[in-house]
Amino acid sequence: MGRPQKSEEWHRLAGTRAKPNQRNEHDRETDAPTIERGKPKMPKDLTESEQLCWKQTCKILKSRGCLSKGDSESLELYSRAKARYLSVQKELGTAYVISEERFSKSGDPYTVQVKNPLLAVLEQCERALQTMARSLCLTVADRQKIKRVKNAPSQEKYIPKEGTYGALLPHLFNERGKLKGTAC
Repeated sequence: MGRPQKSEEWHRLAGTRAKPNQRNEHDRETDAPTIERGKPKMPKDLTESEQLCWKQTCKILKSRGCLSKGDSESLELYSRAKARYLSVQKELGTAYVISEERFSKSGDPYTVQVKNPLLAVLEQCERALQTMARSLCLTVADRQKIKRVKNAPSQEKYIPKEGTYGALLPHLFNERGKLKGTAC
């Protein structure tokens, strides 16, 4: 049996820190980097069906409070895979087995029932969608892992401190404290 975990008070008095694997869940959540909320830019080369999938997924993530600007690449891959899945599913219909005509060694034709080749593409898309849905926290099991993103900082008016360039030369700075006429 291992030693009991030392308390935070003990670590504070001893001047030590707990090992990362010994910290509790609350500490891990507070150390997690915070991500600002935002709407990712939709790539311009998406087809109509891919754009529809993109918008639907963004709507779901936004309603859960976990959509950020950094989700663009993941959403692009997910929307392309989902659009491909839907088009293959539509083309496949219910024809999972197709008849194929083959010829024997003597040259006589005969018919064989074979698995539709589109079924392999459909299964591959399903696997990819399932994996990407987990990474985007779109599945029921992953909803517990969702970490809501924080709101973007409010655009408060810049108030310069005494003795700074902003206080001495206010006509050169905009309301956010940036130099006028610059891209920053």
